[in-house]
Amino acid sequence: MKQKPEKPPALVPVLAVFGILKKGKSAVGARFAIGEIRIARWVKENLHTSILIASSEAAISVVTQLRPWTLKADGMPALHIISTTLWESLREAAQKEVVDDTRLDPSDAGGKDTITLSRKRQLLEELSGLTREGDEVLAPDLDSNGFVAGWWPATLLHIASGIATLYWTDEPEEGLRQRRLDELVAFVRTVKPASEGPSR
Repeated sequence: MKQKPEKPPALVPVLAVFGILKKGKSAVGARFAIGEIRIARWVKENLHTSILIASSEAAISVVTQLRPWTLKADGMPALHIISTTLWESLREAAQKEVVDDTRLDPSDAGGKDTITLSRKRQLLEELSGLTREGDEVLAPDLDSNGFVAGWWPATLLHIASGIATLYWTDEPEEGLRQRRLDELVAFVRTVKPASEGPSR
């Protein structure tokens, strides 16, 4: 009996954030891992850019031409200047892709083994007393010398290799921060009228 040909491995979706920032006229963009979907959404909402979730082979080949994102010292994600040709290719790909990012599970990295590892990582983090991505914690605010200047509510966007990427919940316009997991404290917000809420 002839053996059935093995199915090719499933494509792993990748993310791209691209646009034209208000302060410049050049097109910019950066590549994000699928597990960094919450960070990509934050960039989209706060920097007024577009997000592309590439799941087809053609779209993935376009997105992989982008450099990965990095975090600048001022807390803003670095989006790199891209060519007009790549800009047009991203726009064209975005029109063809139909994945809704609001329904995408950040733990879904496109493969059984990867998802299993992600779930194991999540369990380990929960056992260590930390909440999950998307939850609120208390995080230290550091001064220019690296000393703790205060503790403020922060929302977790992504956790990888013991480092959490987050933003100040009450002031998201201040950008992103990265803190070690052992620097964070579980936090439950007490509901207060908006006029009585704390302000950094």
